[in-house]
Formats: sequence, C-alpha cells, structure tokens
Amino acid sequence: MNKFFKGLVIAIFLSPLLISAQVEIIKGIPEDIETSKIIFLEHEKIEIGTDEENEAAKEYVLLRQKTHNEVIIEYNKQLEFAAKQYPYDYTISTPSEYLSLKDKGYKYVLDSELFKYKHLKNQPEEDALIVFEYYLRDLSSDKLYSIFELDEMKVYDPKLIVKKLNKALDKSQKSK
Repeated sequence: MNKFFKGLVIAIFLSPLLISAQVEIIKGIPEDIETSKIIFLEHEKIEIGTDEENEAAKEYVLLRQKTHNEVIIEYNKQLEFAAKQYPYDYTISTPSEYLSLKDKGYKYVLDSELFKYKHLKNQPEEDALIVFEYYLRDLSSDKLYSIFELDEMKVYDPKLIVKKLNKALDKSQKSK
C-alpha cells in the first residue's frame, strides 16, 4: 500500500509536466514556411531480421526489408532531383542525423512515422493498406503540421512527395 501511495503522489506531480509536453497537431502549412528552411529525409537502411515465428510470414517480412534496402538507393538519388522543385530553402538529411541541423537554422523537417520503419518489422494484417501521414515537424516546438498522406506503395516516390508538398503550399497561398 505504501508503494502504491508513493506512486500515486509521483503520478499526480508529474501529470502536469506530461500534459504540457503533448504534441500539437495543426492541419496545413505553417505561416512562416516561405522564410523557413526545411529538411527532406532520405531513407536509411534497416537491419534485416524479424521475430515472426510463422515461416511464411518470416520470409515475407525479410523480403520486404531487403526490398526496402534496395529501393532506397534509387529513392535517395531521386530525392536530390525532386527536392529542387521545392521553391524555398531546404536541405536533405537522414532520420538519424537531422536534429543537428536545428542549430544551422533549419526549422522544419518533412517527417512521417514511416521513417521509424516499424511497418517493416512484422507482417501486416491481410489486405491492410498502410497509410502514412506526412507532416512538417517544427524543430523549435512540439507542433506538427499535417500536410498529406501516402500509402506504403507510394512512399518510395520522392517526386510525388515533393509534388504533394508543393500542392499543399499552393493551396495555402491561395487561401491567404
């Protein structure tokens, strides 16, 4: 009972801190996008392996992982060309390194849960279409600007990703 009481007291004191650290999700483009520098993310290779016990599922997951590691080479090359269609300042980085760019004036990163690669760890449910939300993550706050969604069949198309971002930019500029 004494441990329970201590845990409850700690939870009561920590809850305001946890609540204030919540991420704010905003639909649309940030107002300062024209004057802010953004980061486009390259894909990174993932470690091949799975905990799947079913042999067919294991083979499928390993195939998805190997395919990912193969197609990202071309994706990363094409991202350089596609990003040139973005009208404002940008750079290209990786999910594991982009935070260091905050100190160099980069305010946003075009991010997605996709870059955590959890979807490649296990076999998806049968007939499930995995859809990823892309957002501009504000590196100076806890704000995410929801921009567009792509299903997993299109996430390796950098031209489409930049095109969708530019379309959202055009739409937001017309509504001003």
